[in-house]
Amino acid sequence: MAELAGFRIGNPISFGVPAALSLLASLTDGGRWMFVHSRPWLRILMDAVIGLFLVLSTSRGSWLVLIAGIAIVFTLNRSQRKWILVTLALLISVAAGYVYAEPNSLVMSYIRQTFSPEESWSKRTTGRAEQWAAFPQVLRDAPIWGFGPGNGRRISVIYAHKNLIWHSIYLQVGAETGFIGMGLLAILLASLVRRAWRHYHILGEVMPLVAITGFMMIGVSVPALDGLSGMYLGLALAGCDCSSIYVMRRVVPVTS
Repeated sequence: MAELAGFRIGNPISFGVPAALSLLASLTDGGRWMFVHSRPWLRILMDAVIGLFLVLSTSRGSWLVLIAGIAIVFTLNRSQRKWILVTLALLISVAAGYVYAEPNSLVMSYIRQTFSPEESWSKRTTGRAEQWAAFPQVLRDAPIWGFGPGNGRRISVIYAHKNLIWHSIYLQVGAETGFIGMGLLAILLASLVRRAWRHYHILGEVMPLVAITGFMMIGVSVPALDGLSGMYLGLALAGCDCSSIYVMRRVVPVTS
């Protein structure tokens, strides 16, 4: 994000989403997805730098992606638990050091805006709360096929009184294509989750499951219809059902 002539341009999530993905890839499956599984010191240095970039991005949606991904890795990838705790401790130390050195930074303003009990939900979510609150009425007025593709911003202005695109893939698909589109989206996501889960059980790799979960978390705060979000879908599609490549053969014991 840059500031020009008093105006800010850019989007924090455009920087935070790839940073979260890089950090998760380093923490998952021993770091093999980032080719640092045999280089522990390089892995530590990389995690610290990427983690600092993620904090500085001020992208709360990306922070949510990281938290969800770490929860899955911590639950299913037991061998990485110690590494996750070390990385989190290092990340907290680096972030605390930066905040202490720059107490009036943009990062601190976003932290206060997100966690301060004095802030309203509208300000905490940058207008997203109004869109979520208005969504049930949108579905009641056009439940089957929605208001038509491309009409998302217009419908947001009418119902949520925000001149913004729907800041969620679920809200946008529901507003523009109704239950038909939401059903197709649910089928797509469910098939990818199932595919990633089978991949984990057969090969023991967690990354495809982390990736599809990350995509679904991105979709909570932004439409996720961009190339950066597509990287998560690509890694989710890397999960495959390998059951058909195994052949069970009966072994007859040899008796002397």
